[in-house]
This record gives sequence, C-alpha cells and structure tokens, in this order.
Amino acid sequence: MHRTLRTCAGILLALLTTQVTIAQRASIGDTSLTRALNDYLLATQRMDLGRVMDMVHPALFEVFPRKAMVAAMESTFNDPEVPMRIDTVVIEGTKGPVEQQGIAYHLIRYETHLRLHSAADSTDNGDPARRKDRDDALLGTFQAMYGKDAVRFDAGARDYVIRTPNTMFAIKDPALGDWRFVGYKPEMGELMDRMAPAKVRKKLGVK
Repeated sequence: MHRTLRTCAGILLALLTTQVTIAQRASIGDTSLTRALNDYLLATQRMDLGRVMDMVHPALFEVFPRKAMVAAMESTFNDPEVPMRIDTVVIEGTKGPVEQQGIAYHLIRYETHLRLHSAADSTDNGDPARRKDRDDALLGTFQAMYGKDAVRFDAGARDYVIRTPNTMFAIKDPALGDWRFVGYKPEMGELMDRMAPAKVRKKLGVK
C-alpha cells in the first residue's frame, strides 16, 4: 500500500520541486485553465503542499488520505540518499474541453525532466575507475527502468537526468469551484471513474 501511495504521489503531483522551468509546445485556449495551471505550478515551486493539495481533485483523498499523500511526496522528493528535483516541465499537448453534466474536462500531456543527484561515494577512495563503474551501473539501472534514450548522466553535476511522460486531467466542477488536477492512471479504473467518467475519457482519447 505504501509503495502504491508513493508511486501515485510521484505521478499525480510530479511537478513538486523548488526550482522548475515551464515550457509549452502546445497552447491552452481556455484562459481560466491557463491561470489555474500557472497557480498550481507556482504552488509547487514554493513547496506549498497545502495549496497543491487544495488544487487536487478531492475524490483522490477518498482512496489516499491527504496527510498520507503529503508524507509520500515529501519522502519521494527528500530522500537523503538520492535527492530528487524537477528542473523542467514541458506541456506537450492538451485536448478538450469535454463537458458532461455541467462539468468540463481537459486532458493535459506533459513531460518532466527529473534530476536524481548521486553524491560521490567514500568507498570509491578517490579512484576514478571505481567511481565510473558505479556511475555506469546506476545509469544502466535507470535506463532499464525508464528506457535508454530517456536517461543520461550529467557528470559535472553528478545528476542522472530522466525524462518521463505524464498525463493528467484538469476538471472544472462548479460544485468544487476552480479547476482541479489529477494524474491519469488507467490501471486505477475505479478511481478514474470517480473523477473522469469512461465516456469522457473516451472522448479525450484515453481508456
């Protein structure tokens, strides 16, 4: 359960970071959505977890309690052994709106560029060859997980840079006020049904 919660937190709120650069390859026609998305991103930049959670669809908390989500996010991004941050988020494309029963839905596809820092290991004893072997081994592990072309090692910063594609829903329900955001996870069908009905997902081009 804890592992699932951490995975869910990492994907649903993958914009969490203190330093993030936003780029757009696709424009968003709805100005209210653009404003809300910028607000969401600004909250993540400031590490304002309360505000981030306020902008997440509340149905998520029926399955994953809010406090547990915050704890999972902090654990994911503040691992002392391999600190993680996101330095770039690229909005790749959007689709919508689709409306059903007065609720508007958009699908947003984006790519995050993660940086996982690997400090020099004292067991290397200053041996460049041993350090390179360790770096190459970690690189191979990450490439097996995310794909060879999606991972590179920044030797100067000692960061593994990982590109990950993500998809989320933006949902505007008058009963909830402004736009709410939640990641798309097709394997969690029942949870997705609570936030974005199957007919809506089909019109947006996802299961």
